[in-house]
Amino acid sequence: MVFSGNNPRHRIVTPPSNPQNSAPPQHSGATTKVKKRSSYSSKKQLSNASSNQSGQIVIACVIVFIIMVGFVRFIPWKSIVSPFSKDLGSSRGFPRVIMLTESLDRSSEAIQLDLEYIDFTKAHKQVQWDKLKWDKKRGGPKPKGDSWFERHRVILQDEDTGCPFVADWQRSKPNPTCNTIHEIGIHVTPMEKPVMYRLDFLNEGAFKQVWQPHLENGEPTDFVLKTTFFNDYTEEDLLGDQQDGLVMERTTASNYVVSMFGYCHFTNLVQRATGTLTHWIGSARWKKATPLELLRVADMMAQGVKDMHMYTKSRDGHLLPTIAHADIKGSQYLETSPGQFRLNDFNRGSLLTSKDRKTICPFYLPGVHHKGSTMRAPEEYEDNAPQDDKIDVFSLGSSLYQLLTGEPPFDGLPKTQAMESIRTGVQPPMPEYTDPSLVAIQNAVKMCRQYNAKDRPWSRDVADFIRQELEKQEQLAVAQ
Repeated sequence: MVFSGNNPRHRIVTPPSNPQNSAPPQHSGATTKVKKRSSYSSKKQLSNASSNQSGQIVIACVIVFIIMVGFVRFIPWKSIVSPFSKDLGSSRGFPRVIMLTESLDRSSEAIQLDLEYIDFTKAHKQVQWDKLKWDKKRGGPKPKGDSWFERHRVILQDEDTGCPFVADWQRSKPNPTCNTIHEIGIHVTPMEKPVMYRLDFLNEGAFKQVWQPHLENGEPTDFVLKTTFFNDYTEEDLLGDQQDGLVMERTTASNYVVSMFGYCHFTNLVQRATGTLTHWIGSARWKKATPLELLRVADMMAQGVKDMHMYTKSRDGHLLPTIAHADIKGSQYLETSPGQFRLNDFNRGSLLTSKDRKTICPFYLPGVHHKGSTMRAPEEYEDNAPQDDKIDVFSLGSSLYQLLTGEPPFDGLPKTQAMESIRTGVQPPMPEYTDPSLVAIQNAVKMCRQYNAKDRPWSRDVADFIRQELEKQEQLAVAQ
């Protein structure tokens, strides 16, 4: 070990020398100082490099943060969150109610409308805006492509349009009684001991399943549990179920509308039925029914539509309907007891509005949604035609026609030809009857199936007409 210079701290360790190949190394103080200065410089360079790298990381983080803040700032959080926070029972959140406000003068050739609606087909449920032109000749908005509006009805329901709701109840919600429904145990197979309210599957339709509860002794209850499919279930479906429950709740006093005993959003406890009017007409009981018995059934059908329309008195004394069923047919009348029929299924209906408290504002259903039925009104076979409660009156006439003849209108024709006949105002063939009860039903059919909606009577007028004819025939039967 060799010490360089006079300072023993400048210690330099040298490898063992090889006397054959090299001479002993010679060190001086100057050499030692150069090496020390070189080591210090290297450490300083490493420190500067590390400092520069840390600075670059900080700058990169700041840039990423600024970009994220800018991106988040422009996300329409309000429009995304608002559909989840809105009151589903408010006037601006009721089923299938669309708000239309004018942005141009009515005297212009095309009234421009701002349409606010919720696109239920998108996962984020963001409020969408669209521009539609008002077709004065058609009396409704012009269709515009394959949009949400194209597939759903439009109701002029905003105060700005002059067509507010007819009654306050239209802005309300049914009262949930979920505990009552939850107390029914879901037991689809018999247990070792009798189980109260054991459920058996009964039937299913396009959107609903029906289950039959049983008492401890095995007897079926007077009510059934009706619940909704959850395949592609949307907020609109929930609102439709809400409307279905609301109508049954509001018509509790009616003997001609199906009664509801419990409501929990998409599940109801409703009156048990053994069949439908369509089944009854296709059975031997219809063939054996007397004309007076047919007139009694016609009275139940008309009273059901009248009660379902829930007429309310306006400020100036006019009676106006508040809802349209939009799907009146024989299968919608349930036989709750032998020979007793009640109207059912209100989730497809449309709440009605009025501009002058004397007449009903129309709603519009772009596209044709008759599903091949021959029971509907002519305007329902037209794209985007204005509709109101009078479509129910026409469909009631078609149902009375089936009651009278045993077949739906144009039953023997191909569907396309039958629907074209309805659209153009052709009336189905109907024999001339001589029995007073059958003549009364025939006259009611003619009253209801008027081609122009404005020529059709109110449903209450049809119901009153049939009730008067029924009372007259029953008095004659008693006298004989």
